[in-house]
Amino acid sequence: MNRVDRRRFLAGAVAVVGVSALERSGVRMWPEAEDGSISAARAWTASIRTMYWRGEPAGMVHNLLVHHAAELDAAVGDAPSSAVMAGLLRAEAEALAVAGTVAYFDMGRYGAAHRELKNAMRCARHSDDMRMCGWIFAKQSHLAWCQHNKDDAILTANAALEYTQANPLASADVFTRRAVAHAMDGNEAAALRDIDNAAEAASDATPADTPDWLIGFDSARVAGLAGLVRLTLGQPQEAVTELRRALTVDVAGNHAAVLSADLATGLGRIGEPDEGARTLFPVLPVAATSHSVERRARLQTAWRTLQPANTPATRALRDQLRTYRLIAA
Repeated sequence: MNRVDRRRFLAGAVAVVGVSALERSGVRMWPEAEDGSISAARAWTASIRTMYWRGEPAGMVHNLLVHHAAELDAAVGDAPSSAVMAGLLRAEAEALAVAGTVAYFDMGRYGAAHRELKNAMRCARHSDDMRMCGWIFAKQSHLAWCQHNKDDAILTANAALEYTQANPLASADVFTRRAVAHAMDGNEAAALRDIDNAAEAASDATPADTPDWLIGFDSARVAGLAGLVRLTLGQPQEAVTELRRALTVDVAGNHAAVLSADLATGLGRIGEPDEGARTLFPVLPVAATSHSVERRARLQTAWRTLQPANTPATRALRDQLRTYRLIAA
């Protein structure tokens, strides 16, 4: 993409979110780099994803991603070669897939998420990137279980495994999605088998065979989802063990909010409400600024588990949750 096109994108992005919001986040815009339009486009997508994990408002992040995907879509037709066209299509697919995730997980906009993931799949297929198709199928599986449609979640995850081409980390991502769906269905054996397969696949992954668009997915992420599976299966002690393991690494603020909420729920269920409350205090600011419906829901689930204890720690948590407007006053 030429310099004029990049400047036009910069102006459009500023119009969407405002300069101050971007400067406050410490994020640089799609750079006018000499390394080509594809690497510049992916660098901007990575920057937006960083904003997301830092806890910037979900609506702002979603708008940036959709705007970025539209700019890439317009650039595809001007690509000077088929290789550049494929690269731009992959970059567009990544932006749309992440936008779809934000739409369903953080905004509760399931219709928008369906459309964005469908368009992401179209771009990935046209770029002939089958592993990316598997990643998008995994996100569609995640969307299905967020809508409590466990059968579709399992079927879509099965389809995803056909496309990962045995890539370790891509396969681990799919196994974790399917594990949660099996847990929702009450199928403990299948859920735990998928978690074991995910952990084994993630341990086999190396930087050389890890797709760029799977940034942030690792063994700690598998442990966090294993914790969710254990909670869903009614095994809080095992969930606490997995979630503590997931939080031993330096996880981004937005993800830490989810893990901490699930950990607090588990702690409440095993009779440790004060520790559960203390787990939540550090993540309340990012949970509030992200305006994420799923993070808010997880925190409220944790609060309902901890509230009956009525200890000084849980009362302090109640006051903080009200201050951040995460529960009703």
